[in-house]
Amino acid sequence: MFQSNKELKRDAFFYAGVGIVLVAICILEVVPLSSEWEFFLIFLGLAILFYLKFVMRIEEDQTSL
Repeated sequence: MFQSNKELKRDAFFYAGVGIVLVAICILEVVPLSSEWEFFLIFLGLAILFYLKFVMRIEEDQTSL
């Protein structure tokens, strides 16, 4: 039931990133942009999310050694 601090930190970053992407999608609906820009910005947000996840895993592996 209880998670270690590393798992909790990783999950917090992941869900915060997902939330940021969802907020960006909601903002894009209000701001009139072409669909090309919308897809670009959504994929950029997802790329940043997965990069943060990758960096967090590397950091966990280095601290566990």
